[in-house]
Amino acid sequence: MKQNRLASVLTLLGILLLCVEGLEALAVESFFLQVDPLLPLLMALVCLLLCIGILRPKVFPLAVLVCAALVAVVWRLHSTDPAAEFNDLLDRISGLYYEHFYDASMPYVPTDNGIDHSFPVTLIFSLIALYLTLALSSHGGRMVYTLMGVLPLAIGCLAVNGDPEPMPLFALLLALCLTVIGGDWYNPDSARGRAAALALLPLILLLSVGLLLHGPDTYNYTEEDIRQSERFDKLGELLRGLIEQENTNADDGRTSLFERLLRSSAPDNWAISGERVDLTHMPDEDQNSVILRVTADADGILYLRRRSYGNYLGTGWSAGPTYSGQSSLGYAASAVAQQKNALTHTIQIELLRVLDDTLLPYYTPGNFKSDVACPSGGAEQYTQSFVTYPGSTGGLHVSFAFQSEELRYREYAGKTYTELPESTRQAALAILSAAGIRAEDSNVVEKVAEYVRGSAAYSQAVGPFPTEDYAIYFLQTASQGYCIHFATAATVLYRALGIPARLTDGFLVEVRSGQRIEVPLGQEHAWVEIYRDGFGWLPVDVTASTGHLDEPHETAAPEPSAVPTLSPVETAAPSTTPETAGAEPSVAPSSSAPELTPSAPPQTASDNGGGTSATENNSEQASAVGAPFWIVLGILLLILLAYVASRLYWRIQISGTDTARAAIALHRLSVFSGITVPDVVRHTAEQAFFGRTPPDEEQLALSIEALQSAWTAHLESLSIVKQLLFRLKTGWIL
Repeated sequence: MKQNRLASVLTLLGILLLCVEGLEALAVESFFLQVDPLLPLLMALVCLLLCIGILRPKVFPLAVLVCAALVAVVWRLHSTDPAAEFNDLLDRISGLYYEHFYDASMPYVPTDNGIDHSFPVTLIFSLIALYLTLALSSHGGRMVYTLMGVLPLAIGCLAVNGDPEPMPLFALLLALCLTVIGGDWYNPDSARGRAAALALLPLILLLSVGLLLHGPDTYNYTEEDIRQSERFDKLGELLRGLIEQENTNADDGRTSLFERLLRSSAPDNWAISGERVDLTHMPDEDQNSVILRVTADADGILYLRRRSYGNYLGTGWSAGPTYSGQSSLGYAASAVAQQKNALTHTIQIELLRVLDDTLLPYYTPGNFKSDVACPSGGAEQYTQSFVTYPGSTGGLHVSFAFQSEELRYREYAGKTYTELPESTRQAALAILSAAGIRAEDSNVVEKVAEYVRGSAAYSQAVGPFPTEDYAIYFLQTASQGYCIHFATAATVLYRALGIPARLTDGFLVEVRSGQRIEVPLGQEHAWVEIYRDGFGWLPVDVTASTGHLDEPHETAAPEPSAVPTLSPVETAAPSTTPETAGAEPSVAPSSSAPELTPSAPPQTASDNGGGTSATENNSEQASAVGAPFWIVLGILLLILLAYVASRLYWRIQISGTDTARAAIALHRLSVFSGITVPDVVRHTAEQAFFGRTPPDEEQLALSIEALQSAWTAHLESLSIVKQLLFRLKTGWIL
């Protein structure tokens, strides 16, 4: 019996820890909360105290008081303005939900105000721990109540996260599995379900250690893995199209699902779809065909980013490994958005051909699921907001909300985006040494860009190279090339120097304020992204001038600033004149770009009609949505506290040392639950009220058993909905 009881308590503690720690980690990650690193240890202590209270019901109120004291300690140590901390927490939650479910064109960027959320997170998750403790230890509805407390919170976080860390998700799934294994009825002296749970503990420990040592960010995907995933992608596209009934008639102007599947599998252009770039493939589609239309609110040059590629194959590029943490695409945008003189712009994009990925200008705030691309989901028309900064980005750093995640990603980028085949690395280092370019040079990025631009002439009529290493051949032998060759060569040189770099493709577009610009397929372009510590990915265009534009004056190579006015790359200017059909994309940038200023500041919903920054928009948007959330959450917390207090009242009345008082409380509880009072319960209560001697513990135990049996029989006669209501009414008491 003691072994069963110990196993039961250990199982309860394990499930409680998995639920609370998993939910806490998921919430902190999903809403960019700033908490003390020791918070998980504190929540583990709270769970332990509550389990001790369940094991010894007489000390349960004391355990709750000690937990409250721990919360008070966190309040004294970390909280300076509780109201502001709760308001900021709700602003983050409501702002992210607003962006995700209501208006994706208004991305929410948390303000870098240095607010510590340790106190509100501790208070909220202590209440959640109390709820789950009572749910897991209840005699009836154990699974139902636990699922009610875990699933809505987890789903709410995943709704705005979408790509969580594996460990919190694994912990929650494991906790739910153990809850089901443990059975619906909890009895500390019962062995049902506990033996199975304990038998699984070694396997659980092995899986946890394996996931920690070999997580998704360490997976090495082969070419066969990539091809297999592409097959599943095609199947998913087909199923999604069937569900959404996308195979519409041809006369409505939309492309049929069958045609879209065929198109997505065909190499229309060198990188227009898919997750690989083939350097040996020449574009065979009409470069004059219009692929999209864009309308911006200011004049300038836009680099519409589509996808990045991280794995150099010699004759092409593939996507490389998938980062399991928070996407890096929003890092630099957060650094730009928090500047006082940053400007917010909008662009409307109409796709005449549905692409796999969303076209995003630099720098677009938001929470992305991938650090290389943003899936389009089949969207054909959308409006996107982005921020620009007229100054140099040299002194900008990511906002406080992204600092810890940026450090993690920095380590990942330094390892992943510097990888090269050894033969390619040695050849690239020899080329750099001959050119006098060293990694410690202060202007090494500009030196590499200038060297690549001078390596060959830009030409749209270049055949496949007779080599298995296009980057080295282009730098040593080739006399001509186009944008993807220049970008490939530069990416390899940067990596050889230890600078994280990756190839990126998209469209280079010159826009005019309020005018709808048609973008032909020939304006597809490729450039390099390098990772700057503390900021994020910086675009660098290294393609040589084509002569389509006026040649620039003799000036020093500019710093690769990420956001000069509307154009995100200082080293490029487009040629929007399409070439003949079948030629390579005609947009080849010159080595300088005109300084662009919006013709009119973007209008927002403000009284003075002036432009506002993304942070101000986020604050207004989150505050508008946050106020009702604050009221609703307060009401829900009051209801939860009243409910928990009533459960505690009944349990104290029944489990006290005064058997007479407990017998009378059982009679009152029978009447309260709305069932016919069992005879044993009535007789025991009458003896307690009218008799000279109080009932003994055996009589009280019989009364409790009779009431439980009566409740079970009553539940079987109810419908599912009424069963749930009855469980809510009587749960956690016995």
